[in-house]
Amino acid sequence: MDIGKRILIVDDEPQSVTIAIDCLKDAGYKLRCVSDATQAWEILNNDPDLYDAVILDRVMPEFDGIALLTKIKKSRKLRDIPVIMETIKEDSETYLTALEAGAYDLIYKPLEKNFLLYVVNNAIEDIKDGNQKNISKQN
Repeated sequence: MDIGKRILIVDDEPQSVTIAIDCLKDAGYKLRCVSDATQAWEILNNDPDLYDAVILDRVMPEFDGIALLTKIKKSRKLRDIPVIMETIKEDSETYLTALEAGAYDLIYKPLEKNFLLYVVNNAIEDIKDGNQKNISKQN
């Protein structure tokens, strides 16, 4: 992993943000956290090359994670950023909806630090290597 890779965390749940920060900061990632999709969209559009990955909550105020993911994947300048969706709903419909919208992977809350780091590392390495997707399975 390249130290200093940047990740945008988009989540309105403080506990999940804290877990993600603890895990990813210790691994050398540079992080920015926002609590709503509108702010995340503005940040990504203002500097589309700044972030190497996005961790995105499925359910948020204003507009949800799937709506933001869809906008990201339709944007020519943002579509190659891997987006890892997180959710509390563990069902196949939620999983398929995220993948069909363009998520790199979907992880479940509460976040498990080792798995989160594994998925983020894979997403960034796959994009660096030119792979569009490499969906992992969560135990």
